[in-house]
Amino acid sequence: MGSIETKLKKLEDDSPFERFELEDGSYYWYKPDELWRAFFGYYFSAMKTDFEGAPREEVPDVFKAIARAKDREAAMTQVAPTWREWRTDFDLKACIDLDELVETGEIIPFNWVRYIYENDPSVTEEDREEYEQLLAAKAAERGDDG
Repeated sequence: MGSIETKLKKLEDDSPFERFELEDGSYYWYKPDELWRAFFGYYFSAMKTDFEGAPREEVPDVFKAIARAKDREAAMTQVAPTWREWRTDFDLKACIDLDELVETGEIIPFNWVRYIYENDPSVTEEDREEYEQLLAAKAAERGDDG
């Protein structure tokens, strides 16, 4: 029949869930195979709302948990092993400053759209003005001040 410890170990080994420890000693459980939905859903939503100057939806729970992790760097690496490469491409770094999340536990939005319009030398003044007009029009549609 086996010991209870053996049975628990088998259940843990066969589980589709993984976990990491939080600062308070509890655990955050997640299904690794389902994280892509949270990542890419948030990424595409943030890119759209950033382009339109609209408020973003709330960040996925996994990032809130990483902010509260006992070891944020280990948790981030467990959840997204290649997160350090995201610093230079157009992945999730376009939405969240992952370095700040790991270093300080703060979830700081990173708006790649705004960054490009403000810093890319190939963007003309006419492009910037057109974008500002788009932002103003979208804000007017929403009834806010942008």
